[in-house]
Amino acid sequence: MKNKYYEYFVQEEEYALGKHKKNIIKKRISYNKYSLPKEWYNLNEQEFWGFMVLPNVFLRMKTIGLWQKGNEFLSSFFNDKYFYLEKKQGEFICKMTNIIALLADGTVTNCCIDYEGENNLGNIENSSIASIINSNYRNILIKNASLSKLCRQCRGSLFLFDKSPLKKKKQSVLYSNSFYPYEHDLYNKGGRWTSANSIAYIYTRLKSKSVNIFFYSIYENNVLFNLNIYLYNEEEKNFSLIYNNTFNGKKEDINNVSFSYNFEYNKFYKFEIITPTFIPSLAGINPEDNRKLGIAIFDLYIC
Repeated sequence: MKNKYYEYFVQEEEYALGKHKKNIIKKRISYNKYSLPKEWYNLNEQEFWGFMVLPNVFLRMKTIGLWQKGNEFLSSFFNDKYFYLEKKQGEFICKMTNIIALLADGTVTNCCIDYEGENNLGNIENSSIASIINSNYRNILIKNASLSKLCRQCRGSLFLFDKSPLKKKKQSVLYSNSFYPYEHDLYNKGGRWTSANSIAYIYTRLKSKSVNIFFYSIYENNVLFNLNIYLYNEEEKNFSLIYNNTFNGKKEDINNVSFSYNFEYNKFYKFEIITPTFIPSLAGINPEDNRKLGIAIFDLYIC
C-alpha cells in the first residue's frame, strides 16, 4: 500500500497518529460498523480507501470467495444447477501463504480469505506473533500450498452446469484449466490446446450414443492419443473409469474422430485426453512460444 499509494499512505499515517494518540498510549483500539466510511459496500480493492486504526495498520474491506467451501455450503447457492469443485492437483506455491491474517477470535491464519481459520497457525492469546510467523506449518505451506485442503480448493475451479433437458442433439463439454486458454484464430477455427494430460467435464442433458473430438495434430499419423471417460459416483464422491480408447490423426491436418458409447441422462462425466507434447519454439513453429502443447481441440462433444 505504501509503495502504490505513497502520498495517501503518509496522510493516513499522520491522521491516525493524531486521532488515536490517546488510545495508542492506552494500547486500546476499538472499531464498530459506525466507524466505516459511507457506502463502504460500493468500494473495491482497486482504489485507495479506508483508514489506519494504528500507524501502518490499514483497515480495508475485502470480498470473500465461496469456491473453497464444501458441497453442502455451495448447495444453498446453486440449488438449481449441478456443480463440481475441482481441486488443484500436484505441488504448487501460493504467494498468499507468505502473509498472516488475524481473525476476530485471535486466530491467525496464512490467508485473508481463510475467514474460518482452517489453516490455523495459532492464536495471539497464547502465542507470540514471532512464534506464529516462524511456525513449522506456515513454512511448510509456503514451500508447498497443496498440503492444505483449503489451498487446493481455492486454487481449483468451480464448474456450474444447467440441469434442464437440452433440445439440441449435441452437447459440448466444459474445459478445465488443464487446457490452455481459448484462441479465437487457432487454425482459423477457434479452439484450445491440450497439455500432456487435459481434463473436461459434462453433465449430460440429453441421451447420446457417441463422443466426438474435432482436433488438429502436428504429429506423425501413427502417433496415438488416449481418451479416458470417467463416471462420477454421487455417494462416494469419486470418479470411476468406464471407457478408454486410443485415436490418432493425420499430421498437420484437421481431424474428426468418433467413439460409440451410451451416455446416461443426468449424469456427470469426466473426459481425460492424454497426448505427447511439443514446444513451438523448439519445433521451429513460433520462437516466442515456450508452452508444452499437445493437440488443438476445436470441439469435444457428445451426440
